[in-house]
Amino acid sequence: MSGARSRAAVISGVGAVAPVRRSERTAIDMIVDAVRSALLDADVGADLVGGVVTESAITTGMAKPADVAAAVGLTGLATTAASSPTGAGILQAVGLAAALVEAGVADHVVSYFGVDWGTRRSGANDYHAAMDAKSVIERPAGFVGPPLYFAT
Repeated sequence: MSGARSRAAVISGVGAVAPVRRSERTAIDMIVDAVRSALLDADVGADLVGGVVTESAITTGMAKPADVAAAVGLTGLATTAASSPTGAGILQAVGLAAALVEAGVADHVVSYFGVDWGTRRSGANDYHAAMDAKSVIERPAGFVGPPLYFAT
């Protein structure tokens, strides 16, 4: 395209909270802290964020994009979105955030992921044990729990 200028998305800030076991804090509290940390790292004001994206199954049950946006003070949102569920869904969320920037929907998009499994007695195992596909296919093969997913 003649005269058209391409927009390149970059990851300009990263935020995290330390993993904890048996925290009194909720997942959304920790996610909000991580998002604020990422904005500080990127030197981007909350009012400049035009989009929020996460995966659609695990995190949205604990911290919906609209709730995170309200808690952080993201007042300039043009869009919120959720990618495919679980697994690689958070990777897809980062890609969707980049696509929103490159399409000109927003100059800055926050992508987040968080769970509160460290506060549960069984950690992540109760969540995964409740999934039929895991009980039928993965568990009989000894493929149990998130550490094994990441190890492979």
